[in-house]
Amino acid sequence: MPVQPLRLGKHDVLDPKTNTPILAISRDAVHMPSFLSSKPLLTITKCSTVARVGTIRFHNMTTSDIELTINGQQTILSSSGIMHRRWTFKPLTTKAPQPWYWQRDKVYKRHLVLTDAKKNGNIIARMKRDTLTFESVGLSEETLDEIVMTAVALAEYARRRTKSGEVADVSGFLVDGGGTAYSSSGSSGGHHHARSPAYYNSYADQATEDEYINPDTDETKAEATFFSPDACRIASSGLTKSFSQGAMAFKTIALQDSANIVGLSLHDMRLELSSVMSLYRSICEMQAVDFSQQYAIKGDASSWGRFCSFVFTDPILLSTAVLLGVRNQLDVTARCIEGQTFAGVLHIEQFLMRSISEALGDPVRGISDQMLIAVALCAAYEIKHGSGACYHVHMQGLVQMVNLRGGLVAIGSPDPYIVRLLVWIDVNTSRLAGCRPYFEGKVHGLTAHPRANTPTFRTKGIAA
Repeated sequence: MPVQPLRLGKHDVLDPKTNTPILAISRDAVHMPSFLSSKPLLTITKCSTVARVGTIRFHNMTTSDIELTINGQQTILSSSGIMHRRWTFKPLTTKAPQPWYWQRDKVYKRHLVLTDAKKNGNIIARMKRDTLTFESVGLSEETLDEIVMTAVALAEYARRRTKSGEVADVSGFLVDGGGTAYSSSGSSGGHHHARSPAYYNSYADQATEDEYINPDTDETKAEATFFSPDACRIASSGLTKSFSQGAMAFKTIALQDSANIVGLSLHDMRLELSSVMSLYRSICEMQAVDFSQQYAIKGDASSWGRFCSFVFTDPILLSTAVLLGVRNQLDVTARCIEGQTFAGVLHIEQFLMRSISEALGDPVRGISDQMLIAVALCAAYEIKHGSGACYHVHMQGLVQMVNLRGGLVAIGSPDPYIVRLLVWIDVNTSRLAGCRPYFEGKVHGLTAHPRANTPTFRTKGIAA
């Protein structure tokens, strides 16, 4: 393979000057969720010889690890940085024991660079938008294949996290951390959840693709310091201040939060659980009116009381309500999401994403009514407070979960309450996202299809 720039297309890897295909990308088992497929999702072949370079396989619902087979040898591409902005793999064609890293460039912060060390390593290759260039000389053809395969895997990872399946700025999308709990690793030693909240301005790349930053700034060190236990820790003291009487039972039983992450985060943000949930209840009661009117429901069938009772049936669903309530209160009080407030919100988000990831490993609980609503609420949270890309990933995961349950009709029989909640959230969030509802046309007469009520939905209650 000649050492030339390559454009990472969806169906081909091309010469960017002539648009001549160099490698062909084919997809197998596209009719079923990739995490259920025993076939490789992508097969890469050389156009000149039709020789197979390798295969790429994803496991969206269980782990972020990407399995690669390159010229008959296997390696794993794994996210290893906060917000999935660093990816690592063990090179197959070198004798060096240390892994290689795809990570954000310190100088051009919309670029990804492949380095032979986590810090201060030599740059081997670079990804700028969807173009791959090679910066090391003397690379063997096998090493070039390996680099290209990992780059194709990352480009596909980015595309799979958008509803359209198209990403023009692949490197920018990756350094922004495109992903959620559906791509979080359940098998690795840590839990790094790909998120890109809009308030993550300290490290999210909002600049143009070639914005120059001070090369003397140790970006990796800054990132690690910001999220270190000392700089962003949850206070270990003041347990009695975090919740009112009965807090111990609440955190260990209701939230399954034995480490008291939620309670201590609230304490660090100077928030009281009672006031957070009181505001959440008020907004939910307002939105329940629209919900009942849309479906022509009378009585308690759409009331806060029914929703509240449902929320308390699962710790993850309750944790989602707490997170939504926290953001509601911060918005109402016009609090800046920075410092300890940012840290507190982030810790609750990570606790929730970790809990969802663990629940998805249970074939029963992972697709329960409670998990369906929790994921829908997480999608709504993202479209209001976080990342549009993460919103679509949540919704795509939700569609897969619904399909595993047999569809909306199966879920909504005999009681359509859960389906009505899902469709109501979908209609309103899709309006904010500027896209068509994910469940449009899939209700099949089971229940009415509501209209989006943006002013009511923006009150950020049940679904945001």
